[in-house]
Amino acid sequence: LDETKCHIIRQLSTLEKAKRVTSINNYQSIVTAIAKEINKTDKYRKIRQIDLITIRKLVSELEKTQLDYQKRLERYAKLFEKI
Repeated sequence: LDETKCHIIRQLSTLEKAKRVTSINNYQSIVTAIAKEINKTDKYRKIRQIDLITIRKLVSELEKTQLDYQKRLERYAKLFEKI
């Protein structure tokens, strides 16, 4: 944990030298950016999860339709055999 803290402090120092962040506001800009990215990722995951559920339902419905068409085809084949 201490090693990670040191690494973060070094990275923040590098970012501060590059004028990307400032220690004046306790690096609030980077904290805010990270929080926004986490929220964005979470929203994206939720959307993808909903999409996956929708696709699974669609596949299930298509499989039922396929089964129905196969049964119809078998009935038509039996009907033609009688003729």
